[in-house]
Amino acid sequence: CDRCFIESQSAGFLVMIRQVRPELRSFFYPGTFEEGFSVAREFGFHGISIDVDKVNPEQIARAHAENLWIALWDVKNNEDNRRAIRLNPEMIQSDEIDGLVDLLQ
Repeated sequence: CDRCFIESQSAGFLVMIRQVRPELRSFFYPGTFEEGFSVAREFGFHGISIDVDKVNPEQIARAHAENLWIALWDVKNNEDNRRAIRLNPEMIQSDEIDGLVDLLQ
């Protein structure tokens, strides 16, 4: 399933799920970017799912250099949508989907 993703704050859970369903893309959901970066690299996860307020462009570039995807969340409105887009993640989990789609067109 190339469009199926699973995210968790538990690295152990993601490792267990990957053993059962290796085709699922696993995203670690950390408290900080540094924690997420370290854990995702250590366990070979697909990426990091992180609050838009807890990451900056340099960190995202660092993750991309390690082939890690970034999923941003806590994107609540169009101002947040614009900020998230500027960060250049692979995914944006937005509460304002119509506004996000308009901005991306």
